[in-house]
Amino acid sequence: MWTTGQEFLDLRSGGHEEHAILLCNYFNWIDQKLTKSVTSYLIFGRGIPEGETVYVLRILDDDHKQFEIWNVQEGECYYFEKKMIMTKTLFMEKRSETLNLDKNAPICPLK
Repeated sequence: MWTTGQEFLDLRSGGHEEHAILLCNYFNWIDQKLTKSVTSYLIFGRGIPEGETVYVLRILDDDHKQFEIWNVQEGECYYFEKKMIMTKTLFMEKRSETLNLDKNAPICPLK
């Protein structure tokens, strides 16, 4: 069981889960006030080296082509962009999506 954002602030204590909930709610509040088409979610997974953890996912546009994953323990943001690839064979075309990763960007440790 986790505390709400307000309980977390009142207690001035909590784990990485409460930090993630607060950050997710804060992002959603800001984006609603700025009327942006950004939505934030919680991601539950395994991080390296922290183990079981919670990250914040921000989908930056309506067609889900750009997104960020925020590590609340380290304060790091990992940016991803989906890219559509068209491959043509002799008789057909195939569409597939791949992540466009910057080779200088930090590697997201979430699994």
